[in-house]
Amino acid sequence: MSNQSKIKIFFDSKCSICTREINYYRAIADKDTFIWCDLHNDSKTLRAYGVDYKKALLMLHAIDEKGMIHIGIDAFCLIW
Repeated sequence: MSNQSKIKIFFDSKCSICTREINYYRAIADKDTFIWCDLHNDSKTLRAYGVDYKKALLMLHAIDEKGMIHIGIDAFCLIW
């Protein structure tokens, strides 16, 4: 599966709670479904989708296979 057809999940790697939760999802997720993007290393990707960095720090953001942005619980639903 190409990177463009994967769901991109943006998380704050400097937040221990966020990192712990994302690591759990990484461990149980299908390896070909997600790209796990650290906000601090992938801010360029965020800007490409028009996502504000500070807002992304406050709430989970995801971009689905069609390029649609999902925020908060909607982003978690993509993972679940």
